[in-house]
Amino acid sequence: MFRRLLRQNPPENIHEKSGAERKSLRDAGNLAFLQISSGLVEHKELPSILNVIVQKSLNCLKAHRSTIFLMEGKSGILKTQSTHVSDPRDVQVGMFEEKEVARKVIKQEKPFLLREPKDFSEFFKYEERERKLTSLMGVPLLSQRKTIGALSMVMINGDRHFNEEDLKLLSIFGNHASIAIEMAYLSDELEKAISSHKAYEGYLENIMGQLQRLSEEERQRIGEHIEKLNPDSISDENVPSEPQHDQ
Repeated sequence: MFRRLLRQNPPENIHEKSGAERKSLRDAGNLAFLQISSGLVEHKELPSILNVIVQKSLNCLKAHRSTIFLMEGKSGILKTQSTHVSDPRDVQVGMFEEKEVARKVIKQEKPFLLREPKDFSEFFKYEERERKLTSLMGVPLLSQRKTIGALSMVMINGDRHFNEEDLKLLSIFGNHASIAIEMAYLSDELEKAISSHKAYEGYLENIMGQLQRLSEEERQRIGEHIEKLNPDSISDENVPSEPQHDQ
């Protein structure tokens, strides 16, 4: 699937990694996914879960920076939701270029892999700098069946380049991020529904109270009216006297 989605050179063979390296990567990934899943089950706040995802993905893939970008609903502005770096010097290195690629990921709704510097030429002019991006990959994040963001990862002045296997692992982290975002959305919708239901119940209770009071008043008015019409309640003084006949 990824081969069809990506335009790139043939992937590096993952079997070139030693057994110890593969086991270490697998163990780190399993632990990371366990921690992320625990956060989902415990209904932790979305920012907290996304922070864990960028940190764990960075550590597992031994990258230099991992970032989650999310589109702001109404404005459509792409904002940095969470980012983590292995070196404080790399917080802003190539961030503008990385965000441009993230926009491409969101727009085309597919993963991107820029394996090495020559692959960046399609997106921006690759200038000579002291510190610069040397490898980049990004995967789309979904919510309500729409692409609303991207999980991006970069190497800065790195000797190693990302490959397809790295991208597949990043996609798993991206899936967890999408699940967290969707769960947060559904939780907000549920809270809105509960709040709306409570407001409706209060409104209905108020109406019923008013109707009940109105009914009591109406019954009282009818009772008074019946009282006036009841012959037993008419006083003798109000009873007309029989006419006097002359003897």
